[in-house]
Amino acid sequence: MWLWVGRLHQEHEAPARAYLQSQATIWQQQWSDCSEEIAVFELFNFASLDLFLRHAADLAGFAGQDQLLARDYFPNLPWFMFDVWLPAPLVPSQNPPLASSHWPIFIGSAPGLVADLAKMKSLSHLALGTAPSLYAAMRRDFDHFQKTRTKIENYDDVIRWIWLGLHDGATLAMQCNTPMFAAD
Repeated sequence: MWLWVGRLHQEHEAPARAYLQSQATIWQQQWSDCSEEIAVFELFNFASLDLFLRHAADLAGFAGQDQLLARDYFPNLPWFMFDVWLPAPLVPSQNPPLASSHWPIFIGSAPGLVADLAKMKSLSHLALGTAPSLYAAMRRDFDHFQKTRTKIENYDDVIRWIWLGLHDGATLAMQCNTPMFAAD
């Protein structure tokens, strides 16, 4: 699973625009005109993301239950196969619009994601925000990191890695006033 900070593809921009219109929020032209790829983050795969979301569900008091029960507690986390975060405060989509590929696309808020991550950090015993080994290498040279096919074996490090990738991506999206998108 990768996380991109930069301009959305048209297939993802159209549902995001429509969702904002339904919320009486204006799409900023800068979001369409920004660089296509400001940064890319490796978030491994859906099994890794599932581990992260199960940790979030545990923190929200839903240990051993359906992790989607935690969506109300952490509404801006990546609960869907395709996720878009815009660098503005907004109410995240509860019933995500469909992309042209007919997959739901979650529309969330980068500031809301940072707030959800801060809440997770305050509740977790895993020292969220601490970079696992090799995270800096991924940030420094994404293409080279991809060629190494690195795997993280420690589950706690996987959770820390995904937390930090989401946090760094959302922070960068807000700094650059650009969208962020996650998909496999």
